[in-house]
Amino acid sequence: MIGIVGGGNIGTELAGELTHRGFSVALYSKDISCFLSGKIKVIDNDRNEEYVEKIDVITSSLKEVVDNSDIIIVTYPSNAMGYIKDELISCLKKYKNKKVIFLPGIGGVEYIFKELVDNGSILIGLQRVPAVYRIKEKGKIAEISGRRKEGLFAASIPLFFLIILLLFFLIHYHKRSILLLNSHPILHRIKDFYHKQNLCHFC
Repeated sequence: MIGIVGGGNIGTELAGELTHRGFSVALYSKDISCFLSGKIKVIDNDRNEEYVEKIDVITSSLKEVVDNSDIIIVTYPSNAMGYIKDELISCLKKYKNKKVIFLPGIGGVEYIFKELVDNGSILIGLQRVPAVYRIKEKGKIAEISGRRKEGLFAASIPLFFLIILLLFFLIHYHKRSILLLNSHPILHRIKDFYHKQNLCHFC
């Protein structure tokens, strides 16, 4: 199961799109009153299609999402990360090898979530969001457009879990070339934190 943390612009659309593509999804939102139908309509302007999907789990329990998900996508913006940080760490620290994708990957997540890194969690950060996401009606309708065609940078601790990120990219991109670089503009100053840590980026 894929857990999505945040029921805003990105989280709502991703819940609908990933469900449409056959994934089992658990969506966390602090306020689930607007998600009572359990269904999300996605308007995909890039592909000129619309669909309505029933989300497997919509809950206000972050613990429920973390406990039942193999991959977690955190969609909180950087200025709101403080609201979720302590609870997310508390839910994740009993697990090793949990995969946590930050979308977008704000600078410094490896510092903010250092306790998770030390505990063996896999942190993945994207440079920017892959597309433009908008809520048309809260808890019911989301819109996606403008999938980025120029590619994005992404980083992972540790390196070999970048394959997970590649699979995520394939949801949004097709027939795109991938270049591995030894620079690190996404996770903030990684080498200062993880000296000689294996690290690459997708571009």
